[in-house]
Amino acid sequence: MLRIVVLRPTADALEFGRGYGMGRFLGPWTLRRQDISEVRRVRTRFAAHDYVRIVTFAGAPWTFTTHEPGTVLACLEERSHPVARAAV
Repeated sequence: MLRIVVLRPTADALEFGRGYGMGRFLGPWTLRRQDISEVRRVRTRFAAHDYVRIVTFAGAPWTFTTHEPGTVLACLEERSHPVARAAV
């Protein structure tokens, strides 16, 4: 899978940056912990991998695909982000 954007989670925020190339000119984009209402796995029927959706209190949700959504969610839960138990 092509790494277009890389997620770098901390306890205070989720930082998204470019995976390669123009990363030094675009981003990073940051979602602060207090702005996130929920993080959940979204199961797909036709795509090869499930999605992870980050829902904010204001604005559109951030959705991305990953080979290992369970690992991503476990990492975010370990850093005290609000991870939903059930997938959509």
